[in-house]
This record gives sequence, C-alpha cells and structure tokens, in this order.
Amino acid sequence: MTANKILIDANVFVDLIYESNINHELISFLIYELTRNSLIYCSPTTFSITYYFLSKKIKDDILLNKTAIGLFSKCKFTREDDLIMDKVKNQTLEI
Repeated sequence: MTANKILIDANVFVDLIYESNINHELISFLIYELTRNSLIYCSPTTFSITYYFLSKKIKDDILLNKTAIGLFSKCKFTREDDLIMDKVKNQTLEI
C-alpha cells in the first residue's frame, strides 16, 4: 500500500505557530495525523515563510533553528527550480 502524498502550505505552519489562533488545536491534530499516515511535502518557500514568522516569536537563534528543524522533521521538500517553474508556467498558460 502506498502512502498518501500531502502538500502543506505555509499558512498551515503559520497557523500552527500562533497558538492563540482558534484553529491551533485542530491544525496540531491534523499535522500529527498526517505525519503518521502520509508523506508530507512542503516547498522551500513554505520553509522560508514559516522560518520568518517563527523568528518574530523566537528571538534566540539556537532555539529558533531547533524549532524550525522540529517542525519540518517529517517533511520532504519539493523542488523550486527553473525547470519546475517553467513547467508550471506552461501548464498555466494552457488553461
């Protein structure tokens, strides 16, 4: 049986960071369940955006890096290079 492949957007991680968000518990549960039963993917841009928002909350660089590594420890990263982006642009133009 093959695992599901799920792409998680930066908004999900940002919502997870802000514990005051009313969806925090739901998002925490969702990510926990997804990492148990699926292959989780995110883009390098998602990592950068999340890291930026984490840096607004966590001022200690060592803790910041440990937290970011922990958040993304179960993720595989997609590629964002010219080859991939050219394919995306060409598919978009065909629609």
